[in-house]
Amino acid sequence: MLRHLATSTAVLAVAVVALAACSPSPSLSSGSAEPSVSVNATPAAVPSVRVSPAGEVTTMTFKSPLASLAKNLHIAGPQDEITYGWNNLVGPANINGDPARVDLQGSVWYVTGTGPWSGFFTITFSDASTLGLNVLEASAMKDPTGVTAFAGQLVVIGGTGRWVNATGSGSLTGSRAGALGSPIVLDFALDVHA
Repeated sequence: MLRHLATSTAVLAVAVVALAACSPSPSLSSGSAEPSVSVNATPAAVPSVRVSPAGEVTTMTFKSPLASLAKNLHIAGPQDEITYGWNNLVGPANINGDPARVDLQGSVWYVTGTGPWSGFFTITFSDASTLGLNVLEASAMKDPTGVTAFAGQLVVIGGTGRWVNATGSGSLTGSRAGALGSPIVLDFALDVHA
Protein backbone atom coordinates (compact mmCIF):
# COMPACT_ATOMS: atom_id res chain seq x y z
CA MET A 1 0.00 0.00 0.00
CA LEU A 2 2.83 2.40 0.86
CA ARG A 3 4.56 1.52 -2.41
CA HIS A 4 1.32 2.28 -4.33
CA LEU A 5 0.95 5.61 -2.47
CA ALA A 6 4.59 6.53 -3.19
CA THR A 7 4.15 5.70 -6.90
CA SER A 8 0.93 7.74 -7.07
CA THR A 9 2.63 10.68 -5.35
CA ALA A 10 5.56 10.50 -7.80
CA VAL A 11 3.20 10.45 -10.80
CA LEU A 12 1.29 13.42 -9.36
CA ALA A 13 4.55 15.34 -8.82
CA VAL A 14 5.63 14.71 -12.44
CA ALA A 15 2.21 15.91 -13.67
CA VAL A 16 2.45 19.10 -11.58
CA VAL A 17 5.95 19.83 -12.91
CA ALA A 18 4.75 19.23 -16.49
CA LEU A 19 1.77 21.54 -16.01
CA ALA A 20 3.96 24.20 -14.43
CA ALA A 21 6.21 24.12 -17.48
CA CYS A 22 3.16 24.79 -19.69
CA SER A 23 1.65 27.56 -17.61
CA PRO A 24 2.46 31.22 -18.19
CA SER A 25 5.33 32.63 -16.20
CA PRO A 26 4.71 35.65 -14.03
CA SER A 27 6.05 38.98 -15.19
CA LEU A 28 8.72 40.15 -12.76
CA SER A 29 8.00 43.82 -13.35
CA SER A 30 4.25 43.78 -12.78
CA GLY A 31 3.78 40.63 -10.77
CA SER A 32 0.99 39.47 -13.09
CA ALA A 33 0.88 36.27 -15.06
CA GLU A 34 0.25 36.98 -18.73
CA PRO A 35 0.40 34.20 -21.28
CA SER A 36 2.59 34.63 -24.33
CA VAL A 37 0.60 33.64 -27.40
CA SER A 38 2.08 33.23 -30.84
CA VAL A 39 -0.48 33.71 -33.61
CA ASN A 40 0.23 32.67 -37.16
CA ALA A 41 -1.68 35.18 -39.28
CA THR A 42 -1.19 33.38 -42.58
CA PRO A 43 -4.46 33.63 -44.55
CA ALA A 44 -6.16 30.50 -45.80
CA ALA A 45 -5.27 29.50 -49.34
CA VAL A 46 -7.75 30.02 -52.15
CA PRO A 47 -9.10 26.61 -53.21
CA SER A 48 -7.84 25.37 -56.55
CA VAL A 49 -8.17 22.16 -58.52
CA ARG A 50 -5.40 23.02 -60.97
CA VAL A 51 -2.23 25.05 -60.44
CA SER A 52 -1.20 26.13 -63.95
CA PRO A 53 -3.21 27.23 -66.97
CA ALA A 54 -3.84 24.56 -69.56
CA GLY A 55 -5.62 24.36 -72.88
CA GLU A 56 -6.44 26.93 -75.51
CA VAL A 57 -6.81 30.57 -74.49
CA THR A 58 -10.14 32.26 -75.18
CA THR A 59 -10.14 36.04 -74.82
CA MET A 60 -13.50 37.45 -73.79
CA THR A 61 -14.31 41.15 -73.78
CA PHE A 62 -17.95 41.97 -73.24
CA LYS A 63 -20.39 44.34 -71.59
CA SER A 64 -23.31 43.39 -69.37
CA PRO A 65 -26.07 45.58 -67.96
CA LEU A 66 -27.08 44.06 -64.61
CA ALA A 67 -30.31 44.69 -62.69
CA SER A 68 -31.06 43.71 -59.12
CA LEU A 69 -33.03 40.48 -58.80
CA ALA A 70 -32.93 40.34 -54.98
CA LYS A 71 -31.09 42.19 -52.24
CA ASN A 72 -30.69 42.41 -48.50
CA LEU A 73 -29.02 45.74 -47.73
CA HIS A 74 -28.76 47.38 -44.31
CA ILE A 75 -28.08 50.95 -43.20
CA ALA A 76 -25.96 51.84 -40.18
CA GLY A 77 -23.89 54.67 -38.71
CA PRO A 78 -24.78 57.90 -36.88
CA GLN A 79 -25.84 59.59 -40.14
CA ASP A 80 -26.95 56.46 -42.04
CA GLU A 81 -23.71 56.64 -44.03
CA ILE A 82 -22.87 52.92 -43.89
CA THR A 83 -24.48 50.41 -46.25
CA TYR A 84 -23.71 46.71 -46.03
CA GLY A 85 -25.28 43.49 -47.21
CA TRP A 86 -25.71 41.53 -50.41
CA ASN A 87 -27.23 42.00 -53.83
CA ASN A 88 -28.02 39.52 -56.62
CA LEU A 89 -27.84 41.17 -60.03
CA VAL A 90 -28.46 39.52 -63.42
CA GLY A 91 -28.27 40.60 -67.02
CA PRO A 92 -27.55 39.60 -70.62
CA ALA A 93 -24.24 39.56 -72.46
CA ASN A 94 -22.98 38.73 -75.92
CA ILE A 95 -19.66 36.94 -75.55
CA ASN A 96 -17.82 36.37 -78.84
CA GLY A 97 -21.16 36.04 -80.64
CA ASP A 98 -22.67 33.71 -78.03
CA PRO A 99 -25.66 35.01 -76.03
CA ALA A 100 -25.14 34.52 -72.29
CA ARG A 101 -26.59 35.41 -68.90
CA VAL A 102 -24.40 37.00 -66.21
CA ASP A 103 -25.37 36.44 -62.56
CA LEU A 104 -23.59 38.37 -59.78
CA GLN A 105 -23.84 37.44 -56.11
CA GLY A 106 -22.16 40.43 -54.49
CA SER A 107 -21.59 41.75 -50.99
CA VAL A 108 -20.88 45.38 -50.16
CA TRP A 109 -19.58 47.52 -47.31
CA TYR A 110 -19.83 51.15 -48.35
CA VAL A 111 -19.47 54.43 -46.48
CA THR A 112 -21.33 57.21 -48.32
CA GLY A 113 -21.42 54.99 -51.40
CA THR A 114 -17.70 54.21 -51.56
CA GLY A 115 -15.87 51.12 -50.39
CA PRO A 116 -14.95 47.48 -51.02
CA TRP A 117 -17.17 44.83 -52.53
CA SER A 118 -16.70 41.20 -53.41
CA GLY A 119 -18.63 38.42 -55.02
CA PHE A 120 -19.05 35.66 -57.51
CA PHE A 121 -20.13 35.75 -61.15
CA THR A 122 -21.72 32.81 -62.95
CA ILE A 123 -21.89 33.16 -66.71
CA THR A 124 -24.34 30.77 -68.38
CA PHE A 125 -23.86 30.30 -72.13
CA SER A 126 -26.42 29.29 -74.78
CA ASP A 127 -25.30 25.64 -74.60
CA ALA A 128 -26.00 25.66 -70.80
CA SER A 129 -22.28 25.49 -69.93
CA THR A 130 -21.23 27.79 -67.10
CA LEU A 131 -18.13 29.72 -66.12
CA GLY A 132 -17.55 30.77 -62.49
CA LEU A 133 -15.56 33.87 -61.54
CA ASN A 134 -14.44 35.33 -58.22
CA VAL A 135 -14.02 39.10 -58.06
CA LEU A 136 -11.08 40.25 -55.91
CA GLU A 137 -9.72 43.66 -54.84
CA ALA A 138 -12.98 45.21 -55.98
CA SER A 139 -13.91 48.77 -55.16
CA ALA A 140 -16.75 51.20 -55.70
CA MET A 141 -16.14 54.96 -55.82
CA LYS A 142 -19.09 57.35 -55.73
CA ASP A 143 -18.40 60.81 -57.13
CA PRO A 144 -20.13 64.08 -56.09
CA THR A 145 -22.64 63.78 -58.96
CA GLY A 146 -23.86 60.42 -57.62
CA VAL A 147 -22.24 58.23 -60.29
CA THR A 148 -20.43 55.18 -58.90
CA ALA A 149 -17.41 53.68 -60.69
CA PHE A 150 -16.53 50.01 -60.19
CA ALA A 151 -13.26 48.13 -60.67
CA GLY A 152 -12.00 44.69 -59.74
CA GLN A 153 -9.78 41.75 -60.59
CA LEU A 154 -11.29 38.44 -61.73
CA VAL A 155 -10.12 34.87 -61.16
CA VAL A 156 -11.71 31.94 -62.96
CA ILE A 157 -13.02 29.38 -60.46
CA GLY A 158 -13.95 26.71 -62.99
CA GLY A 159 -17.08 25.73 -64.83
CA THR A 160 -19.29 23.11 -66.40
CA GLY A 161 -19.67 21.74 -69.92
CA ARG A 162 -17.02 23.19 -72.25
CA TRP A 163 -15.59 25.19 -69.31
CA VAL A 164 -15.24 22.26 -66.89
CA ASN A 165 -11.42 22.57 -66.79
CA ALA A 166 -11.30 26.35 -67.10
CA THR A 167 -8.69 28.54 -65.43
CA GLY A 168 -7.77 32.14 -66.07
CA SER A 169 -8.03 35.72 -64.93
CA GLY A 170 -9.11 39.18 -65.97
CA SER A 171 -10.57 42.45 -64.81
CA LEU A 172 -13.75 44.46 -64.81
CA THR A 173 -14.76 48.11 -64.77
CA GLY A 174 -18.18 49.67 -64.78
CA SER A 175 -20.56 52.28 -63.47
CA ARG A 176 -23.95 52.95 -61.90
CA ALA A 177 -25.81 56.23 -62.33
CA GLY A 178 -28.44 55.69 -59.60
CA ALA A 179 -28.64 54.65 -55.96
CA LEU A 180 -27.24 51.41 -54.57
CA GLY A 181 -29.34 48.54 -55.91
CA SER A 182 -30.16 50.28 -59.19
CA PRO A 183 -28.85 48.84 -62.50
CA ILE A 184 -25.12 48.76 -63.26
CA VAL A 185 -23.16 48.25 -66.46
CA LEU A 186 -19.94 46.22 -66.27
CA ASP A 187 -17.19 45.74 -68.86
CA PHE A 188 -15.30 42.44 -68.62
CA ALA A 189 -11.90 41.46 -70.01
CA LEU A 190 -10.96 37.78 -69.49
CA ASP A 191 -8.37 35.31 -70.69
CA VAL A 192 -9.77 31.81 -70.12
CA HIS A 193 -7.78 28.59 -70.55
CA ALA A 194 -10.06 25.63 -71.32
